[in-house]
Amino acid sequence: MGSLTFLGSRSFINRHRTHSLKSAPGDIELRRIRPKTPICASQASLPFLSKLTDGALVPSVKLLERQQKPYALMRANQNEILSTLAEQLSLRPQATRISEDGLSVYNTPDESLSIALQVGTGEGVEWLVASTTALVKFGGGTIRINVFPDQTLSVPKLDIELFFFFGRINMYINFVARTDLVLDEEYLSRYYKTKGSAGHSFHDLQLECMQDAEMSPFESRSIDMRVLTGQTSLFQGAHASIENVEKMTSYAKRAVSLWLEFAKAEDTAVTEPSQAEKLRFYDRSLYGFAWRDPDNEKVAALIGEDALQEMLQLSTRDDSILQTM
Repeated sequence: MGSLTFLGSRSFINRHRTHSLKSAPGDIELRRIRPKTPICASQASLPFLSKLTDGALVPSVKLLERQQKPYALMRANQNEILSTLAEQLSLRPQATRISEDGLSVYNTPDESLSIALQVGTGEGVEWLVASTTALVKFGGGTIRINVFPDQTLSVPKLDIELFFFFGRINMYINFVARTDLVLDEEYLSRYYKTKGSAGHSFHDLQLECMQDAEMSPFESRSIDMRVLTGQTSLFQGAHASIENVEKMTSYAKRAVSLWLEFAKAEDTAVTEPSQAEKLRFYDRSLYGFAWRDPDNEKVAALIGEDALQEMLQLSTRDDSILQTM
């Protein structure tokens, strides 16, 4: 999905990069924050995005949280979900060539835009991407959590994203299949029709969402994104009332709980090398979808092509970004 969702940290003020922000008059510098000191054990155990409580690190995020209750609620629930995932999957930050704790922050000098993104790994998790974007001038922002399982598990990729702009909120929640669901009936039944301990399946969440009069389906105009979101996702929009934000974040938490049950179940473990290789093939394709997002062009106009490329590399576990500092 969209690329305008990313993380960073602030004691990392050691280098700035310049990018053109074409949406504003003239050229404006986009400040990228980098870590100065090596990460220590206590830092590694911190919840993902925990450093975003520092207003000097991400000024737009903190300002938007004060100005817009829907965004503040989205961020609070993102932190809660990340804490749950970190505890259940022993998530840890992944060092990259940008920062020792996988955290990257991008701010405009006028503090109208902050983008923060953090990456990591964990038990059965090849790559985690957690990010947030705050665009104060438009009074809106986004949150995002993507979990790419490794090839020891057959569970789907987990996507959680909420977008708040112009008085509307959209949610995208998905169990992204790592197989062809048209042909693989067993996978479809296991992960989309099977009820968890709370008494609902992922398809039950879909049906519940479809019957909600406050929500309306949201569909991308891009054929690439329609293929990714497909028929398995909860992709809905609604008026950005506190009630609807709470409702959407509740759907997200229920989906995460169900996904974690599947991830912990013994029958989701991959034991055959041929199955692991097939999953690896699908996983490479899923990573590649981020580069095909048509919104990338809009993001590049805001932050510059260099910053966009760096963020896409972080989001897709590009080999060049994994080099440690």
